[in-house]
Amino acid sequence: MSIRFGFGIIVAMLLLSASGARAADDIKLPSMTNPTATHQISKDNNMSDVFSDWIFLKDEVTGNISSGFGTPVRFPEFGAVTAENVEAIGAKFFNLYSADFNIDYTQIRLVAKNYANNRWYLKYRQYFQNMEVMFSDISVTIFKNGNIMSVGAEYYNNIDVPATPKISYQTAINMASTGISKKKAKDVILAKPKLKILPYVTGKKIVYKLVYEHQYETDKYNELFTSFVDACSGDVLWRYTNMMHSTKEITVTGQIKERYADDDFTSKPFPHMSVSADNQSLYTDRDGKVTNIDDNSATLQLSGKFAKVYSTNETVDKATVSLSTEQNTFEWDNSNSEFYSRSMYYHANVVYDYFKNIEPGQVFMDFPVDIYIQGGTEGPNAMSGGSDIYFINTDNSTAEMAGSGSVLYHEYGHSMNYFHYYYSGSGNGMINSACNEALADITSCAILDDSKVGKGVFTQDREKYIRNVDNNNIYPDDLDSDPHYTGQILAGALWDLYKLTNIETLNSVSHFAKYDTPDDANDGNSFSEWFIACLLADDDDGNMANGTPHIQQIIEAFDKHNIGISYLVNSSFTHNPQQYYQKSDPVYDVNFSVIAGTNISFLSDYIKIEKAELVWSDWKGGEPHTVEAILQEDGTFKAEIPKQDNGAVLRYYIDVKLTGYEESLRCVSNQAYDNYDLLFVGYKEIYFDDFETDLGWSVGDDADDATQGIWEIATPIGTNYYGYIFQPEEDHTPNGEYCLITDNLGGSFQVMMNSYANGITSVISPQIDLSTAVKPILEYYKWMMAASFNTSQNTTVDGAIYLSNDDGITWVKIDQIKDETLTEWSKRYVGLSDYVTSFTDKVRFKIVAEGVNQQTSTQVLEILIDDFRILDLTPGSPVAENYANSDIKVFPNPVSSFVNLNSNDLIDRVDIIDIYGNTVFSNSDINALNYRWNRKNTDGLSVNPGAYFIKIFHNNMVSVEKIMVD
Repeated sequence: MSIRFGFGIIVAMLLLSASGARAADDIKLPSMTNPTATHQISKDNNMSDVFSDWIFLKDEVTGNISSGFGTPVRFPEFGAVTAENVEAIGAKFFNLYSADFNIDYTQIRLVAKNYANNRWYLKYRQYFQNMEVMFSDISVTIFKNGNIMSVGAEYYNNIDVPATPKISYQTAINMASTGISKKKAKDVILAKPKLKILPYVTGKKIVYKLVYEHQYETDKYNELFTSFVDACSGDVLWRYTNMMHSTKEITVTGQIKERYADDDFTSKPFPHMSVSADNQSLYTDRDGKVTNIDDNSATLQLSGKFAKVYSTNETVDKATVSLSTEQNTFEWDNSNSEFYSRSMYYHANVVYDYFKNIEPGQVFMDFPVDIYIQGGTEGPNAMSGGSDIYFINTDNSTAEMAGSGSVLYHEYGHSMNYFHYYYSGSGNGMINSACNEALADITSCAILDDSKVGKGVFTQDREKYIRNVDNNNIYPDDLDSDPHYTGQILAGALWDLYKLTNIETLNSVSHFAKYDTPDDANDGNSFSEWFIACLLADDDDGNMANGTPHIQQIIEAFDKHNIGISYLVNSSFTHNPQQYYQKSDPVYDVNFSVIAGTNISFLSDYIKIEKAELVWSDWKGGEPHTVEAILQEDGTFKAEIPKQDNGAVLRYYIDVKLTGYEESLRCVSNQAYDNYDLLFVGYKEIYFDDFETDLGWSVGDDADDATQGIWEIATPIGTNYYGYIFQPEEDHTPNGEYCLITDNLGGSFQVMMNSYANGITSVISPQIDLSTAVKPILEYYKWMMAASFNTSQNTTVDGAIYLSNDDGITWVKIDQIKDETLTEWSKRYVGLSDYVTSFTDKVRFKIVAEGVNQQTSTQVLEILIDDFRILDLTPGSPVAENYANSDIKVFPNPVSSFVNLNSNDLIDRVDIIDIYGNTVFSNSDINALNYRWNRKNTDGLSVNPGAYFIKIFHNNMVSVEKIMVD
């Protein structure tokens, strides 16, 4: 995993490019950085009959249901749903069906009840021993006619945490702000400490931690942070950021730029603005007007019901107006205010009204957002901290971030996302940064009816923009460490929905979908939840089984970015590769399943598998071959790869063609290697080291110069910092503990920074006898973390594996340990025959990690190696048979012109077989004690140099000898 860091306290920032500092809202749990989707689409035939045609979006690790929907469930005795009976409907549903969802109904509590878009949203949270289980999200959505439309059941079973903390709350407070660059922490001290249970994925299992929750502010921006501190160890596991009667009247306007920063100034009414008169606080209406004033003067300021703007001198611009007539006017201009201040006040009210027009009854943003205009000449930027929005370095002349509405709309969109999710029952706001950026971008684009975010802010090129949501970005190709870029996948899908429908549909669907709180630490999972949530939000009768008004357009829009039907189908793909076959097998069956439209009732017209094919070739990427997959009676598919020679290594994938889709779907199992599944013919394991016991690896080589981070066999200690996993919590071996590791001093970022490899460190295997190996392949698992804490410094740290065939005298590099930007153990294969033609009994492997000196560089390296395995054809022969030992003499060897066979038994037959298992010569008419082979094949041509096997049939026995032909 290659990382570049820059430090600073920034929240939901509108970055100008995909590089730069990591935002504080990107701090995530370890599981939150994994780019590989974990959701699976599935049926569950063990559930009650009422869910027989429901489809469920599940997490493959936890089995939790994030969304389930199908033919609605209804309780007729309740009739129409009201505020008085909706909780009883939810209670009855879970009383009847909680077992179907593996939920203990006594451990969930209602935390939110909302009515919007003709439906009720009930949100519950799980509590264990009266402690909230974070990320639990149990929900039921009920249409106004009583139809129960969808269910969520993210519930955690088998929780095992200490009953009491081992550190005090005060200790947790001291640890909560570790690593944050700030002047001072303003702690929100709780009279009763909040203890919660934090679940997260490590490897393929769930780990639970007892944590303290603590909030504090940074001094500079008043940015509110929430940290979760391990109540036993004191480690910060996760943190994130989260703000009349009268005779006179006055109309207030202001000189602003309505759309873009290079527009001409125009005068617009300033609504909802504070006006002090008659010893009371009044507010302008939407037309900028206040009536019923008795005073002869009024004090105005760029502050109101929904926005308060602080200018560069940290004050709010004010003006006192004489009311000399019944009708008075006042205009904010350069003579009485800063342009950026009045611009941001105006546009804050525009975006407030935008959301209010979509849903007049929502009150999530019914408070004055504090907007700070701050000077400075460094790179200009903007950010949202929830109730606060900042424009920083506004004196920089290269960009006018506060000169028009687009950037403010984006940042306000972040604030709306947070409060909408918070008050809809998520408890943590919107945690997925990519989706947060997408919805913030859509806020700007929908208001301006322009796909370009930040257009016109760059003073040197007014046509330049920050991002364009009218794009062709797709999942997973365009995933990126920068959530602003990754978010363009979802933003592009929503903008395409607008292009296929209208602005009203975009506004309604994107807004009301938030009530289902589609969200996940994993980008792919979160995108899929947004697809389902948009379909649910579009429904107009509480019955998903009969489709929704814009189902076709939603599918088309999301499919364009590979997060619609294609994602669902790909997520449903299930295949457990057999991997190892024998040449004697007549064919090689590949079985898999993939969900069809008939399994998802309301999508049956849109998910029709036209055909499924298996595409295979040799693992080096030779000519591809296609085999049709046949649908079986049980609903699974089967494809047959024809019989191959021993030694064949094939790679394959499943190609699924959906009716009406130009692009087919490429599907592989979760054991895939380099986006292919592999198949080995005639292979078996001949050497394995899981490092659970020391088989004789030695540390150190002549070229080594590292003084720390030296290789050792040890147990990794899970460590993460700013959301990045620096060391996993466990090795790769199932039920194992140990692996090779360059630094096992984890648990604390500071400790690890002082213990990474600061030079070359090597570890060498024991001698391995490969003298009978025919075509060996090395398989191993690696974890690599390469990071730079200087954004201007290239990552040069790396590792490599070498092979020696002469007990370490000479070495050849066989594999570069590459950084694949994965936060998980990854598998590697190396064909050893590509580097050595004939193996000895003195083979060794050397694994080298090359770090850099921490005194001169800020780059770090971490490498872990586990499950070191060598595969080969059946030992001693390229075919799977039982062989007898004999006294047959085979000479000379190596072979130049001929080879002699001398036997005590009559030789009946001789076969010459190459290392791929192909018979190149055979003579079955010998009947003699001696035989000479002249290195010719069946066609009388000399065979190529290399390794061969002589298979000798004698006295009802078979003997095999390996020879080398020069």
